[in-house]
Amino acid sequence: MPKKIEAEARASLKTCRALINRIEAGLSAEELIVNVSSAGELLFYLEFAASVLEKSAPRPRKAGQTAAEDRPGGVIA
Repeated sequence: MPKKIEAEARASLKTCRALINRIEAGLSAEELIVNVSSAGELLFYLEFAASVLEKSAPRPRKAGQTAAEDRPGGVIA
């Protein structure tokens, strides 16, 4: 995985952890304090991390397909 993509995914997941901690603290409070925008923000960062990881994941090859054919534009005959 390229370092830039890995860094983006790590940063996004770190933000998710902080948001989860904030939401958990609100749920653990004596009076229930949950900020709906925190849940929306968490969803945004989870979707962003998933998108970054999906873009970097190798695509499955069809039977007989070469690595060159995986690249945009494929093989020029």
